[in-house]
Formats: sequence, C-alpha cells, structure tokens
Amino acid sequence: MGPTKQRIAIAEACGWTCILDDPERPAIGRLIGRHGGREYEALPNYPNDLNAMHEAVSLLPEEDKHAYAVILADMLWLPTNWGWQDWRDTLSISEATTTQRAEAFLRTIGKWEDGE
Repeated sequence: MGPTKQRIAIAEACGWTCILDDPERPAIGRLIGRHGGREYEALPNYPNDLNAMHEAVSLLPEEDKHAYAVILADMLWLPTNWGWQDWRDTLSISEATTTQRAEAFLRTIGKWEDGE
C-alpha cells in the first residue's frame, strides 16, 4: 500500500471527508469541527509525521489501542504477552517508525492492503 493511499485511509478513519487526491497537488480534505468542515486543507502526512500518527492512534477506541500495540510489537519482533499499559513504557515500541505505525494502524482498523 503506497504512502498516498495510506495517508487517505488514515485520514478517513480520523474523520476527514470530501478528500480530493490530485496527482498535481497534495491530497486535501475537510475535517468536521475544523472551520465547520467548510474549508479544504492538506491532509496530515501520516506515514511521515510522528505527531500526526500519535493523534491518529489517540482516536482509536480503547480496545483497538491494545490491538494496535500487539500488531506493532509483532511487526517489530517483540513479545506480545504484555498488557496495554506496559507497551507505553517499552522503548522498542516507542522507536517504531512512522511508516511502521501507519501500517499497524491500518491493519488494526482492517484497511491495510498488501501488494502495492
């Protein structure tokens, strides 16, 4: 799954609507609650922005946060037999790249597409 598709899929999961993907310009969309959802803005660059990924993960329901942590730990070849609170303090998890976090997020919500 390429970075643009990742960016759009994560944006949709975070509440962005009316997304326009034009190869000539960065992807844009509307976020309800920001300017009343009336203005188009550039989508956050989730696969390359740690702050944007942190915000996206914070929007996951609590039960999905644990699934996200397990998926990310599995991707990093770490043990997954610890509790949700423990993962926050695990240095190895905190060193995951934004690309890894984006993939884990999309796998958690069932939007990851293999083969691109």
